[in-house]
Order: sequence, then C-alpha cells, then structure tokens
Amino acid sequence: MHFPTADALGLLRIVSIPLISAFIGWFTNALAVKMIFRPRRAVRILGITIQGLVPKRQAELARSIGHTVQDHLLSHADVLEILNRQDMQERLDELIRERIRDFMQNRLKLSNPMLGALISGSVRTKVESLLFEEVRRLVPELSEQMMSKLEQELDFQAIVEDKVLKFELDHLERIIFEIAARELWAIEILGGVLGFLIGLIQVAFLYI
Repeated sequence: MHFPTADALGLLRIVSIPLISAFIGWFTNALAVKMIFRPRRAVRILGITIQGLVPKRQAELARSIGHTVQDHLLSHADVLEILNRQDMQERLDELIRERIRDFMQNRLKLSNPMLGALISGSVRTKVESLLFEEVRRLVPELSEQMMSKLEQELDFQAIVEDKVLKFELDHLERIIFEIAARELWAIEILGGVLGFLIGLIQVAFLYI
C-alpha cells in the first residue's frame, strides 16, 4: 500500500483550500440570492423564523413602488402635459372633424332624411365648420373638468400598490430575475472569486 508523500499532501492542501473556499463563497451567495424569495412561507428552525425577503416584505415593497411611481415617475400633471401636446391636439382636431363629418354625411341622413337632404353642399360645409368650432371651444373646459375628476378619483400610488400586492410571487420573482438576472449571477460568481482569494491568503499564511 502506497501512502501520499508529504509533498503530495502539501500540494493537495494548496489546491484544495482555495477551491473549497471558492465553493463556500459561491454557495453562500447563491443561497442568499435564493433567499430573496424562498422560503415563501415563514419557517421556524431552531427557534429562528426564516422567510424570503420579498414574501415577507411584499406589502412594504408595494407601498414603496407606488410612492415612487406617483412622486417621481407619473403624476396628473404628466397626463395633462401629454394631452396638451401639439401632436395630441392635432390628432384630437382630426378625430373631431371625422366624427362631425360622419354625423353629417351618414347618421343625420338616416335619422332625418329630409333634414339631411336640406343640409348639403356649402351649407353642410358651413354647419360642419360651426360644429367643429363649438366642440373645439369646449375641449379645454372638458379637459380641465376631466383632470379635476382624475385628481379626485385616480390615485396612482394606490393603483400600483394594489397591483403589486396582487402579484403572484412566482410572477414577481420572474419579473425581478428578468430585470436583474445578470447582476444576481454576478453576485454568486463574486462570492466564488472572493472565496478563492481568501483561500489563497490562507495558504499563504500556512506557508509563510
């Protein structure tokens, strides 16, 4: 029977210590990443309650996201600004004209053929123009009333908070991992790299 020589044992120690340290570093970081979502339900182990970070704080996460959206990403003023943009106003004018034209050419004739026949040619063009001017004059007032109603009833923070709270944890987990998959993977790899470096330092101290 042959036993490993002292040199072989020394070489094995030099190689194994950094590799074992790298594995421990990778494993602990991988476990930490998994514990962002797992376990889903609180589990007691040796008197300690363990639960995934997101399942435990889903309500706080929902409130934080809702607050961020309303205060920094989207507000009623943003909606009003979009509605008042030049391209939106031009599109609105086009839609109003299309509706008035359709009403005069089709719906008016169907509902009252005699009146439809009387209002034709230049008269119809004049009526369409008057209707457009009147409706367009009312649009700013209607927009202001609509925004006032929205400010009273549309709570962006509450809507976002409610949506996040209703997310299934599987769905929420997929969203977060889709966004941060590369960064989470890097955390695991970094754990292995740091573990390997610590192992090398340990070997250096052993042989100094």
